Amino acid sequence: MRSIALLFFSLMVAGCSTFAPTPGQMDAATSAAAAEGTNSAPSIEFSAVLLERMSALPEPSAVDDAILEAAAEPYLNRPVSLDDLRALGTEMEGIFRDAGYPYVRVVLPPQEILNGRVRFQIIEGWVEGVSVLGPSAIAKAQTEARLAALDGKGPLALDDVERTVALLNDVPGLAARVSIARGKQGPGAMRLIADAERQDPRVLVNVQNFGSKNLGREGTTLFAHIPGWAPLGDELEVAAFNTWEPGEQVSGQIAYTRGLTVDGLTARVWSSYAEAEPSGAVATLGSTSESLTAGIELAHPIYLRREESLSGYLGFEAANLKGELFQGAVPLSKDETRTLYAGLEGEFEVDEWSFSGNVELRQGLRWFHASARGDSNLARSEADPFTRVVSGEFLTETPALWGMKAEIDLRGQWAHSPLMAIEEFSFGNYTVGRGYDPGAAAGDSAIAAAVTLSGFKQQFWNDRIGAELIAFYDVGRYWNEDTTGTPARTLASAGGGVRLLFNQQVRADITYAQPLDRPRGLGENRPGARVLFNITADAVQIWDDAAAFIGGLGEDPTL
Repeated sequence: MRSIALLFFSLMVAGCSTFAPTPGQMDAATSAAAAEGTNSAPSIEFSAVLLERMSALPEPSAVDDAILEAAAEPYLNRPVSLDDLRALGTEMEGIFRDAGYPYVRVVLPPQEILNGRVRFQIIEGWVEGVSVLGPSAIAKAQTEARLAALDGKGPLALDDVERTVALLNDVPGLAARVSIARGKQGPGAMRLIADAERQDPRVLVNVQNFGSKNLGREGTTLFAHIPGWAPLGDELEVAAFNTWEPGEQVSGQIAYTRGLTVDGLTARVWSSYAEAEPSGAVATLGSTSESLTAGIELAHPIYLRREESLSGYLGFEAANLKGELFQGAVPLSKDETRTLYAGLEGEFEVDEWSFSGNVELRQGLRWFHASARGDSNLARSEADPFTRVVSGEFLTETPALWGMKAEIDLRGQWAHSPLMAIEEFSFGNYTVGRGYDPGAAAGDSAIAAAVTLSGFKQQFWNDRIGAELIAFYDVGRYWNEDTTGTPARTLASAGGGVRLLFNQQVRADITYAQPLDRPRGLGENRPGARVLFNITADAVQIWDDAAAFIGGLGEDPTL
């Protein structure tokens, strides 16, 4: 958002300089008015306004002459000064600005006024072309492809600029800075000048101990984000996870996202695979599980502005999950779901408050060998694979107050029938309920909130290290529609800790988490307190900095 704000500041400044009347024009107009007298404010009897459209616009103007003439009516048939006429021009500019067209100037040119008829020139901004600079041919092509939506656009609306720049900023691996220069093809002509730079792939490494005891508490995840070469932007994402104890849990995911149209339609395909072999007491049964998930999704922006966005998406997902005993010798369960889903997601900012969220509708399908209700091998015997589910999430971040700010994460879902295991709302370290093992409790319907306070930030070692305190409270309630699970229950957890940031390269959250309730209420013990750590490092940045440091060891610092 910051880059967009800076861009529009430069656009407004450039727009003013592009359309402002020259000093010569203003001096001439002043001299003409001053000729009527020197001892009093010069004035004329204003009888009519003449509008002269100066720009050769590709499209009709958004404001017609009748609206501008109506703005002049309060000034007509009375003596007016040069300042009054200038004020009228400013009011006309305001009409364009209120209509969403700020790149307009209304000029009072040098003229001979006859019978009180005053001529105003209207100069409306339009884009005569786009020039993209930079060393990367790929970055230049991607920038040109996005800015092509504004090439030849006129009159130029602020909404069109904000939407195009937002789409440009969303191109993976592209950093572009855009400014406006005066064009050469007549009044109002502008040329967009962009500096485009291609960014390196991103590789993140994460280590955490959020897992359960039987499936491995500690694990490492490798994330790679690799931008592609498509004109409208594309990206390959790869993730791999493994527990520190070999064989307990391993998973991988690959996804590819590609822009399809200039107005923002994107497609995403993905697939993931995971397998687990619990340790501990259940290991004597040789229990194993395996899952394979794949999907395709289309997304399109509905509303895009500088600090606001709303997008819609539609997708299809297929998932196969199976559980076995004695290392696969005895089948235990088999769930095969086929789901069509659609949703809306958006974000906006108001007075330093940021809000984001999504709402989604999921419908189970009967196609492609999907499991059916009543199958004997379902993980949940009463589950209905064709149930409709409505879910949503709302996240807000408050501005800082007395050195502290809050993050509030609200989540929930509703279903009228028992769900397949993969569709249940799950509580635990990965969602809501820090301190509980992942999947410690689950429900067909649920509502939950996670509140995190952070503040008292301190910087150390020439600002290379930052530290702040954090505290949290998680609470949720879930309901089940089957007869074998917990009908309804509320659980909560609380804790606190410290968040560390090392040289903008490593972030570490270390938290003491205390579960406050028994998750299922079926006679189990309340989980004990845990110390959680979650550390993420930017591997590419660390590598680059290390290479630069090593390369500089042999240099003479006095040179």
